[in-house]
Amino acid sequence: MNRIKIFGVMLLLLSTVGMMAGCKKQPSSTPAKPVLTADIPEILADGTEKTTFTVTYNGVDVTAQAVITNTVTNEPLTGNTFSTTTPDTYTFVATYNNEMSETVTIVALPTSDLLLAVDKESIINNGEDTATFTVTYQGNDVTAQAVIVNMTEADRWEAGRNTFSSQASGSYEFRASYDGMSSNSVTVTVTIEPQNPLVLHASTPRINANGADEVTFTVLYDGEDVTSQSTITDANSGEAITGNTFSSSVSALYEFTASYNGATSEAITVACGDYAFYKNVLLFRFTGAWCGPCGQFSSTLSAALDSYPDRVVQMALHTDAGGTDPLVSSQLGLFLTYFSHNSWPTLFFDFDRTDTGKGISPINMSTQKVVSTIQSYQAAGAKAGIAMSSTMEGRTATVTVRVTPSESGEYFLGVAVVEDGIAGTQNGVEGTYINNDTFRVIDTAVTGNALGSLTANTETSQEFSFDLSKYTDNCRIVAYVNVSDGKDGYLTTNAASCPINGSTDYRFEE
Repeated sequence: MNRIKIFGVMLLLLSTVGMMAGCKKQPSSTPAKPVLTADIPEILADGTEKTTFTVTYNGVDVTAQAVITNTVTNEPLTGNTFSTTTPDTYTFVATYNNEMSETVTIVALPTSDLLLAVDKESIINNGEDTATFTVTYQGNDVTAQAVIVNMTEADRWEAGRNTFSSQASGSYEFRASYDGMSSNSVTVTVTIEPQNPLVLHASTPRINANGADEVTFTVLYDGEDVTSQSTITDANSGEAITGNTFSSSVSALYEFTASYNGATSEAITVACGDYAFYKNVLLFRFTGAWCGPCGQFSSTLSAALDSYPDRVVQMALHTDAGGTDPLVSSQLGLFLTYFSHNSWPTLFFDFDRTDTGKGISPINMSTQKVVSTIQSYQAAGAKAGIAMSSTMEGRTATVTVRVTPSESGEYFLGVAVVEDGIAGTQNGVEGTYINNDTFRVIDTAVTGNALGSLTANTETSQEFSFDLSKYTDNCRIVAYVNVSDGKDGYLTTNAASCPINGSTDYRFEE
């Protein structure tokens, strides 16, 4: 009898386990849905202003294959834009792959006698060139009482504010509201100052002062070779050279310009003789908005760089180690892997981590101590020169970096973007703190991409591309050339920076 009871209990337990096993949650196989978005949520019902829709499916743009339907009229749109002369609230839905998106609402505002005007439809991206708006109602100026909205950035201004400047190029749309009415929209385009279309390039930045070694020049106009139609002038003598080559037996730094079609190029330098490349020291500064000592040290560092200028290329690496900082880069971890430290601020000069392994904690450093540290690294000299140029198209920067070594050997090139002029707060500093040299993104290995074995005085070049859509045009390209330290690390032999849509030539010690 006991055996029967035990056997029954076992059957009950096995049945219960089987039921539990059958109740496990099965993985969901819910199909993906298309996503419908609109570039602006409000339009003026004037028949011309429009909103543009985009449909994505699993992150892929499928707008051209999707059907976008106006649920108010139950009619599909022709194309992917909507405009109307009837003020109302409209909803839209997209269909793709037999799946339907969530609805998107567009408000069509009634037209009125409220008019928005601007004195400049295009301004330069220097943060100083300004567009000024005027708002009128039935001929009366109501600018002081009106509210202007930067629709592109969803920025609603305080009443009476009517000027706009920017350091980020692009197209910006504005509208004004007053007494319950909405105005027409106005577009202001922020442009980058055009780069000089005429570029003079030298085959090498260094030649021997023996009268036989020569440099060959190339002149480009908007990328087209116009060397044979150009005049190349020696700025030292003011005379045009014959042809496109130059040599000399006189040791000196020579400057050259090219002229063509009414344009004159930027001057470039050719060193004739035993001139060393200008040495810049690379400084990595680990900092944070939350860090009180970082704010205190910033004044010491500024004083040092003012007293000994033009010798440091700096990158400020923001961290969240002791608090939050909005300027932390998603690529910070790449640097932390190489640079080990546990205090803030911490400085690393020229990639050197050989002495302490922890960098330099500069809290008690005087201005003169910072300067003497810079000078000690500068004394190592530069084994390579760096020249750069960059152009902007839309929000993409294309950068060409040229490297010429003065000694044959193995070299590594690092290229990154830093941003200047970012207003914020800094613990230890009263009021608004302007962040400069803020690291944003890198397009190489932190320690640099291998350039291979380079021959002395032979130039090599590489091209890089950066998406700057998240940043202003107040960015710079930082390039640095590293060599092995003979152990497990690297040392920087030179560094340089170049503005967006600008250029930086080779430099030499005089």
